[in-house]
Amino acid sequence: SAPLGMSAGGSKFELDDRSYLREKVIEVYEKLWLRGAPLDASGWAELFFLKPNAAWLQSYLGSLTAARLRASTPTVRALWAECAARLGHEHEPSVRGHALETMSGILLGLGGVPLHSFASDAPELLTGLDEAEGCFDELAPMLRELLAPPSAAAAAGE
Repeated sequence: SAPLGMSAGGSKFELDDRSYLREKVIEVYEKLWLRGAPLDASGWAELFFLKPNAAWLQSYLGSLTAARLRASTPTVRALWAECAARLGHEHEPSVRGHALETMSGILLGLGGVPLHSFASDAPELLTGLDEAEGCFDELAPMLRELLAPPSAAAAAGE
């Protein structure tokens, strides 16, 4: 039986002569961040069906220097864009929730990096300054709806 919090389908690894099951989502994160391997459409779909590990994202991103984070900009932007693309009604609620939780891990991780100016550096990392206003203008109504109390969300859907 897998330890609590570990998903089936992960790979085993050993630490101090004990065998553990690595979460499948961690394997995908490592593929993206540590090996720089891009995901194809089915890889992105699989990622958002898995329960995110926002703590891993926050810890990993928060551990990077500003220079290493800037070098990871293509990965940050790709993951952020894939999250944003999954916040709409056409996606299952679980996928939308996973995208939102992933975004929170990214933002919390960026908060741990000593950036020159978070207000301009974070949007540059997430979308690029030229795209930031349009992206965040599109995100705002989706986030309001996702974060609204259930009664308000049901009334908005009528």
